[in-house]
Amino acid sequence: MTEAEKQYWEAFNRIKKTKKPSRANVALEAGKDPSSIKQDRFPDLCEAIQSTAKSWSKKGKSREAKIIEKLKINIKELETQRNEAYNRELMLIAKIRKLELELIDIKKNSLNSLSANMIDFREV
Repeated sequence: MTEAEKQYWEAFNRIKKTKKPSRANVALEAGKDPSSIKQDRFPDLCEAIQSTAKSWSKKGKSREAKIIEKLKINIKELETQRNEAYNRELMLIAKIRKLELELIDIKKNSLNSLSANMIDFREV
């Protein structure tokens, strides 16, 4: 194994733990030109990069599916909370309207009773 190939393998082993590897990524990680890893010069390394990249793609899809599922659940929970808040608001508006009508009645009754009392007072 040449020194360059050793550097590429070390770079590959570092990269595959954190992100999807590619020939360019591995070469850059090794401090080399992105196009320096050729299939005819490093066939084993290229095969390892390709197979690891494929497994990353599969992991990525399942990871994305899990994220999408969590987001869908979150959306449903938020919709439920929104609907409950809307219903509470409608109930409170109805209660406020009812109380306003009661207040109007109370004011009318108190004015009527005041007027009646004033009439009684004048008669005396």
